[in-house]
Amino acid sequence: LAHLKPDVFSMSTLATAWAKSRSPEAATKALGILNYMDVQKLSPNTITYNAVLHALAMGDQIDKAVQVEDVVRRMERRYVDGEDCKPDIYSYQSLIQAWARTSLPGSPQKAEQILRYLDQQSEDGDKGLSPNVYCFTTTIHAWAKSCEKKR
Repeated sequence: LAHLKPDVFSMSTLATAWAKSRSPEAATKALGILNYMDVQKLSPNTITYNAVLHALAMGDQIDKAVQVEDVVRRMERRYVDGEDCKPDIYSYQSLIQAWARTSLPGSPQKAEQILRYLDQQSEDGDKGLSPNVYCFTTTIHAWAKSCEKKR
């Protein structure tokens, strides 16, 4: 067994397991998987990132939205650099969800900004980023639970 080494598939599976676990430490563990992959020179793919994003978005950390946004920006940079990790609609759904589930000032505006970005990307030809019902309802939820009235 000493010759067995983790690969992208096994790390994605592990990240998905943590994301689905509902454990209070899922977000920390999932983020740790990304860091481990960097150390091991493994390139996470979109599936790996989406599992980590989901774990972060569902977590209890007060700054979860900022963390999710950092991970999405990391995906975007790495995709431009040629890695197989293009953010997809699920990546942005997690980002909208994270902003909708935080009490940070400006969170509904951030959720709406992401929704508008997706709409623009879709209009520009990236039909894979067409906002879906989940994106719209989560953005509405962000505004509904917010005490902010200014739009």
